[in-house]
Amino acid sequence: NVEVINAGIGGGFSFTEVNLIKNDLINYSPDLLIIYDGWNDIGRELSVMHEDSADYNLETVILRNLIIKNDFIKSPGLFLKIYNNYKFSTMESRHFNDNGIDEKVELWKTRWIDICELGSKNSFDVVITLQPMVGTGEKILTSEEEIYYKKYDHKNLIPNYEKYGQKLDEMQNKCTKVFD
Repeated sequence: NVEVINAGIGGGFSFTEVNLIKNDLINYSPDLLIIYDGWNDIGRELSVMHEDSADYNLETVILRNLIIKNDFIKSPGLFLKIYNNYKFSTMESRHFNDNGIDEKVELWKTRWIDICELGSKNSFDVVITLQPMVGTGEKILTSEEEIYYKKYDHKNLIPNYEKYGQKLDEMQNKCTKVFD
């Protein structure tokens, strides 16, 4: 007698996720919310932390409607995979920008504490889980993971991502459970 609703959205981050919970998911009278979060927040610039994550340019609209929502024709999905592999292999490395990192981390923490308090008020549990990322554990990286680690500047990103983990300590008295 368990119903699970996967409300995960590609590109979602704390702003869009909190709004989804407050405006839609709360209407389902949940017993438990499991939040799996962090990566998209650290990757966003501080200047856009209050904007919807949806990128509604023409390319995105076409991709979403033709490829992602299309269950009948498989070729467009294959072409998208080929395109994304090409795009990844030819793009320049991204330097991690740590401008405003402390503000972003505090905003992330505040948003999730707000949801944890909403859960207490509305009798549902909230579990916050910080997403793992390449290079944060003890695992020996594959050659593909090594490329990803370097391309997305995880050497500089990970020490900043650890700040999110440190905020979990401040959240554990407000939320049902928190995990790094």
